[in-house]
Amino acid sequence: MYNPGRRRSQVMNNNVYYGNQVNGYLGVHAGSIPFIQQQETGTVISNQYFCQGKLLADISWNNIPSDIQINFVADLDPHTWIDISNHFKPNVSGYYLINLQTWFTDGSGNGQINCQINKNGTTQIAIFQSPMHVSSSFTGLSIGGSKIVYLNGTTDYVKFTGYSNSAKPQYIQSGSGTYFCASFISS
Repeated sequence: MYNPGRRRSQVMNNNVYYGNQVNGYLGVHAGSIPFIQQQETGTVISNQYFCQGKLLADISWNNIPSDIQINFVADLDPHTWIDISNHFKPNVSGYYLINLQTWFTDGSGNGQINCQINKNGTTQIAIFQSPMHVSSSFTGLSIGGSKIVYLNGTTDYVKFTGYSNSAKPQYIQSGSGTYFCASFISS
């Protein structure tokens, strides 16, 4: 029997399912949602291990070619995982889902612009990029993506960078378009 006002969860075969009741329970498998965990009793609890950083001030640069660190500060950081070097450095070992989003504004030139997720400063683990065409300009370009990475909880850290190989100035805007989120998904 269908009851659109009644949302429920059900544990079947050690998986939690969400949805409206339609001859049982249909919906999203909780394993696909990294911030939802399940206790052995079947009770669903939220993950306490997450972090979100934001950019406080716009960034601009025009060196050819050039990486620039995106210095995020804590937006939601209950465990102080953003360190004094503006790196994401959790103290719990395991796999993390990391999402990086950047908002490039008022750019121009040719070549490419991108944002990167780097592990321990030197290992590029993800790059998200967009080409710039000759004589092109744009007023806003969102670049970003997600990556799962293992961090050891002691020395491993993640830093974020922007890159341009254009001779013209590039800008990453602060605010709701530039951020990162990280959540612990497994040990």
